[in-house]
Amino acid sequence: MQITLRMKALIAVLFLSLAAHAGAVTIAGKTLADKAEVGGQPLLLNGAGMRSIFFFRVYIGALYLRQPLTAPEAVLADTGPKRIELYIMRHVGADEFMDAFNKAITNNQTPQELQAISARLAQFGRVFRAVGAVDEDTVILLDYLPQPGVTVLTINGRERMRIPGADFYAALLKIWLGSNPAQESLKKAMLGQ
Repeated sequence: MQITLRMKALIAVLFLSLAAHAGAVTIAGKTLADKAEVGGQPLLLNGAGMRSIFFFRVYIGALYLRQPLTAPEAVLADTGPKRIELYIMRHVGADEFMDAFNKAITNNQTPQELQAISARLAQFGRVFRAVGAVDEDTVILLDYLPQPGVTVLTINGRERMRIPGADFYAALLKIWLGSNPAQESLKKAMLGQ
């Protein structure tokens, strides 16, 4: 049996798709673990990529889930623990970070959804501004613990706050996986596509 060029291409795509979920990934010299633990439950690296603006590297974004998922709707519907891991690649002031964060949240929420999380979003902003600027090599973890249903913000290994509500974590996920993501190529990378 002769393998056609089309079959070879399909085999290569299948291999790369499986490889995206098969181990640690190195991006811009940073090696991301292939596994994480959130709330005592093991998670797998779903995908990771670089957020850049023009030629500037801003951060590496990684998504950890219980099982590989490639559709944003499936990730949002998953009720299990999750982790968004951000590796900062350059100095970012607290105001600059929060402005970009708020814009990304607003771009992916209905007015009603935004109203429902506004107090918690303000609390998140106050805590983040109190932390101040983030520098290169800062690691930000946004973990979701389904029991008791909270988002845990950790910066450089230090827990900074817990925010209640699955809707708040869904709003965070939509920054990267929503219909108006921070960067389309990063969305695809985090989804392992």
